[in-house]
Amino acid sequence: MSVQAYHPSAASWQPPGGIVAVDLGNTAAKVLISDALAGIRPFGSDHVSPLSRSFAIDAGPWTDEAIDWVRQHAPAVHQWRLASVNRGAASRLQSDILKRFPGADVLRVVHDRVPVTSDLAAPQRIGIDRLLCAFAAGLADPGPPQRATTLVDAGSAVTVDFLDDQGIFRGGAILPGLNLQARSLATGTDLLPQIDWISETSLQSPGKDTVAAIRLGILSGVAGAIDRLATRYGTDRVLITGGDATAIAPHLSVRHRVCHDMVGVGILACRCWSPSESASGPTDPPPDPADATPSQRHC
Repeated sequence: MSVQAYHPSAASWQPPGGIVAVDLGNTAAKVLISDALAGIRPFGSDHVSPLSRSFAIDAGPWTDEAIDWVRQHAPAVHQWRLASVNRGAASRLQSDILKRFPGADVLRVVHDRVPVTSDLAAPQRIGIDRLLCAFAAGLADPGPPQRATTLVDAGSAVTVDFLDDQGIFRGGAILPGLNLQARSLATGTDLLPQIDWISETSLQSPGKDTVAAIRLGILSGVAGAIDRLATRYGTDRVLITGGDATAIAPHLSVRHRVCHDMVGVGILACRCWSPSESASGPTDPPPDPADATPSQRHC
């Protein structure tokens, strides 16, 4: 199969201000505010931006909490962009945004608006978060050639994807995330404890109690899978993002970098170019979305 890669034209991308990106997963909504005055680096930050936060979507009025947090930190929002693998959560959030802000500009980011080339048979059927991660990785390394990259997104599931040195998304692997594996152990088992994946970073080997044994087994399995897949892909760059990235990263053997908010950065960046981009590359960036016509305001 002959595939032509899409390459961002700008080596240094800066997000427009006044836009909220929301990455809606199966268990959490990750919110990133883009404010031109906040000095957010669009990629490669080793710390969580003060303008990003995660909300558990099974925890009561999470949409109100997310909207209130955005209002507190960015009173002048002119656009919301939602990318989702959870249609119910996306519909609920969009409905509540419009109730609180009638006439608000709320966009749904869809697959054909993410400028990443793949050689998959049905790219529209994979999680849009995986494509957005790949796009964010390409922003830091415009080409061609790019550096072949293993992309790890550690959430409810852990995806380990391969972006080749031409910037083409080649697919990857999916395995259960830390909490999903822990919950599967608890199914039909009495009195298994809750596992704290974040505050405790060391691993006891061998595990001397149930908690230590579960932590050792699950983290060793996930980290070992990432190490093996990165070696199999033959990449010299491993980027890890997602809610469990900081729990997994210390146990990797391959060289890696934790990059928070990669999906959110991809959401912000996918509207930086005109809808007329093609496989040969993007056109000049369009005007600020606040000045766009209604027909342009789609992803």
